[in-house]
Amino acid sequence: MKIHEIRKNALHYGIFSFFIMISIGYISTNNYSRFFIEPIRLISEIGVIFYLTLILYKSKLHHKHLIGLSLYVFLLAIGIAHAMLNESIEIGSTGLLVNAIITVCGILLLGYQDSNICSIRFAKWFFVYVSAGTLLMVLIGGLEFTPVPHFNFDYEAGVNSMETLYSQEMSKFFGFGAMAAAFLAINDRGRWMKYLYFSFVLVFLLLSLLGGARGDSIFALVLVISYLVISNSIRGLLWLGSILLIFYIGIGDWSGIDNFQIFQRMSGLDGDFGQRDVLLAQSFELLLKEPVCMVFGCGLGYFQSYFGYPFGMYPHNVLVESFIVFGVPISLAFIFIVSCGVWRYYRDSRGADLLVLFFIYSMLIRLKSGAVFGDWFFTAGCIYFSSIYMQKISIGMPTHTRLTSANLIAEMDRNSGKNVISSYSGRKFLTPHH
Repeated sequence: MKIHEIRKNALHYGIFSFFIMISIGYISTNNYSRFFIEPIRLISEIGVIFYLTLILYKSKLHHKHLIGLSLYVFLLAIGIAHAMLNESIEIGSTGLLVNAIITVCGILLLGYQDSNICSIRFAKWFFVYVSAGTLLMVLIGGLEFTPVPHFNFDYEAGVNSMETLYSQEMSKFFGFGAMAAAFLAINDRGRWMKYLYFSFVLVFLLLSLLGGARGDSIFALVLVISYLVISNSIRGLLWLGSILLIFYIGIGDWSGIDNFQIFQRMSGLDGDFGQRDVLLAQSFELLLKEPVCMVFGCGLGYFQSYFGYPFGMYPHNVLVESFIVFGVPISLAFIFIVSCGVWRYYRDSRGADLLVLFFIYSMLIRLKSGAVFGDWFFTAGCIYFSSIYMQKISIGMPTHTRLTSANLIAEMDRNSGKNVISSYSGRKFLTPHH
């Protein structure tokens, strides 16, 4: 097997292992679920380390890696340094080391490819993964259908010493599954397979709603429908509508709809935002009273330290918290380069690659419940997309040219495995469609 084939397979397995590692804990239901989750997580962690080591052995770090890692270290250094100056480092450093290690793994894996990272092959594997997780929950009693469909969150209830009625992670897990199914429904060539995937889009969306998290499930629903509309899949929307109509007619009696946690929480939405509105208002209050935070940033954990809160009482909005941690100028500059990187990746991938859908979904969730550096995939994605745009600037590449992974592989093979980045200056590699 050729070197580039080994690297390509290792990259696919490594990224898939990374997504399992960060998401398998989402499906915690009863105590039996942990007997499966812990070993699977351990195997996925070993897989990430193994495949990443194999890739690093076969291929040196790219220019994009160096940019991304430098940017991540720069942001960490600012957050930590300001936290030390403002004496909030004790709170701000909570879980930071583990977050940094996992995020760096994601940055390294993503950085080896320029486009179409989450391809149809990845989407099929992820679809099977979510389907297998669903089946597992049914078999162990984590998902029951009587008297009404519901998840058993016995494990979380035991950990928190209080009754757990909904799970943001569960809704997010099936939100990811719905997007993978929608992506396959649009891009798979088989007619009947398209209908199968469209059907599972509805199944996963319903399970996401069943998880009970308002924002996570509604964002998934809106994003999937938007993707189908943008993809001009009128047939798919009609198919989903037909299934929903049959489902509605088949049930007949909807008097028990209030038994579902999602509808109970929706009906109580007026004035009940889980303290998010209070935390957000206090965040703006801090920025107004402490203009130095707005300009230069006050570091990690400063919000909690300022109001005397524990670590878990962060602003619950990653954008506003970034203003407090890094300052508005740095935050806005970072948002700009990430946005440009997403657009460049989208264009080079010739459409909405599944990675873009996952990233946008994670971003929407982070805007209602996220903490800076708290989401491994979202943080790694931000660094990856920013490195794409910054690489273009640093190399001075014209808009119509780019260094593709295929060019890298071909050049590396011709140079007996030498890193093409060192000899790239002054060269231009055209995209396949040129």
